[in-house]
Amino acid sequence: MNAFFLDKMHKIIQLLDDNGDGALTLDDFYGAADRVTLAFGHTHGSQAHHLIRDAYTQIWDKTYAPMDSDQDNILTFDELVDAHHDALHDPTTGYEHFRPLAQAFLTLADGDGDGVISRHEFVQTMIHAFRLTEDAARDAFDALDETGGGDLTHDQVHLAAKGFFCTDDPGAYGAGLFGPIAPVRA
Repeated sequence: MNAFFLDKMHKIIQLLDDNGDGALTLDDFYGAADRVTLAFGHTHGSQAHHLIRDAYTQIWDKTYAPMDSDQDNILTFDELVDAHHDALHDPTTGYEHFRPLAQAFLTLADGDGDGVISRHEFVQTMIHAFRLTEDAARDAFDALDETGGGDLTHDQVHLAAKGFFCTDDPGAYGAGLFGPIAPVRA
């Protein structure tokens, strides 16, 4: 595994770890779901809320829980690295594990159902679900909006998520999906 891949795994924990313990649980994932649900005006328990929580449950059960080597329902950094490397890091099939979760986010963010994510929708998603700063969220959007049109198709967002989760190429489209990846050496 290269250093950029490991730096991305640190970034994932940074984005989702609610209690700052350096590990992830399903409750950390639910926290992201709850924040973005409220940000787009949906209530807890609504259909939209269930959609995104169910997608997180699915990826936890199918991808992360099997890598929880001590079965304590806590994904340590090493277990996260193993899960991503073994299940998601294949550019041919790995993204299919993640696609339902990305689609749930797209459904929630694309409030008018027009098939595109506006800059505002993208920025709000990144701020609320993943706690990016507004500047980092705007910069991430701008890096993905190669034509400068001000919106992204669902396919572009899927391609960006695939570039983030399924490659270790810092130049891949989507490598900065969640803002800059700071070098971190454990």
